[in-house]
Amino acid sequence: MNESFISAPQLKRGPLGSPPMRFTSLGLLLLAGLLTQPPTLAAQQNPNALHRSRIACCPLLGKWEATLILDSAHLYQGVPRDSSVSGELEFRDKYRFFPRDPSEDSVTIEFGRHHIDFRRLWGEPLAPEPSTAIIGPGTKDPLTEVLAFDISMDSIAISLSPRFTHGAVALLGSFDGDSVLRGTWTVRGNRSRALGHFTMRRRGR
Repeated sequence: MNESFISAPQLKRGPLGSPPMRFTSLGLLLLAGLLTQPPTLAAQQNPNALHRSRIACCPLLGKWEATLILDSAHLYQGVPRDSSVSGELEFRDKYRFFPRDPSEDSVTIEFGRHHIDFRRLWGEPLAPEPSTAIIGPGTKDPLTEVLAFDISMDSIAISLSPRFTHGAVALLGSFDGDSVLRGTWTVRGNRSRALGHFTMRRRGR
C-alpha cells in the first residue's frame, strides 16, 4: 500500500515477530474495506464524488441508537445466538484515534465509539473469523472504536472495530432526514457470510 496512507515506524515487534503498524485514518479505511483505492486516485477518476463528500461535514456528530437485524449467517464456527443486537454509538472529534492526515482534506472522516455487545450474536465481541489486529502504542480499547466515511451527500460507510481485519461489522447506510440512517451491514471477512440490515436514530448532539 501507498506509504502516504500507512506508516510503520520502528516499533517493538509483536509476539509473532511482526511490528505493530501505526496506520493513518485513511490507511485504516482501506484496510477495513470502506475504501477500495486511495482518495487521491479516486479524485483523479471522479473528482465530483469527493467534492460531494466534502460538502456534508460531520453529519454523524452526536449520539445514536442502533439496532442491527441479522438476516443471514453461515458462521465459520457455531451458530448465531440471537437475531438482533442493539446499542449506542457516539461520534466526537475527541474520539479521534489517529492524527489528522493531509489527505483528509478530500474526504470527510468521523471518529466515534460504540457500545454494542455483539456477544449476544456470536458469544464473543467479534464474529468467529480468523482475524489480525493492527494494535500500536497508545491503543486503549480497539474493540469500541468506530470510523465513518461519507461516500456521498446522503450515504455513510461505518466500520466498527476498524483495526480488526475480520470478524467486526461494516455498515453502509443512507440518511432519511438528518436523524435516521438505514442500510445494510456485513461481517468483514470471507467465511461467516453474516449480513443484515440496520437502523440508527439520533439521540442528541
